[in-house]
Amino acid sequence: MRFAALFALILSSAVHADTFSFSYSGWGTFEQTYYTCSAAEDILEDHLETLGAKNVRVSCSGGLENWGNQWRTFPLNLRATYINTSTGATTRNVRITSSSGRSNGCDFNTKLLNKLIPKLGNVQVTSKRDRCIGESSRWEYNLVVTE
Repeated sequence: MRFAALFALILSSAVHADTFSFSYSGWGTFEQTYYTCSAAEDILEDHLETLGAKNVRVSCSGGLENWGNQWRTFPLNLRATYINTSTGATTRNVRITSSSGRSNGCDFNTKLLNKLIPKLGNVQVTSKRDRCIGESSRWEYNLVVTE
């Protein structure tokens, strides 16, 4: 009987993995931009870890692919599983911003973050600049992450 009660307690306190899916066609406001799966996976993984997710696993299909020495483009499909371990004990301020340089992924990153942030539940947006006028537009998110 004690074993059954212990087993039930373990199951009720088990951490479950959350999932997130994102599709991107490559068409931005003014430009067409494509990503390889490895680049897109790295971006999503970085954003999830910055926002407190643990045990992040990202998979991808489509994107920019080389087929027989010819580059081809396909819609990009990302899927992530992760564990959100927020206990509500502490908060921290996080700033995610575009990097300097010619291409900073404005359209891709802002669409990704605008879909990801509400899914997490432990992230509050204090301010953001997410209007893309060309792929080199500057973008910025100021957030409070509860951990």
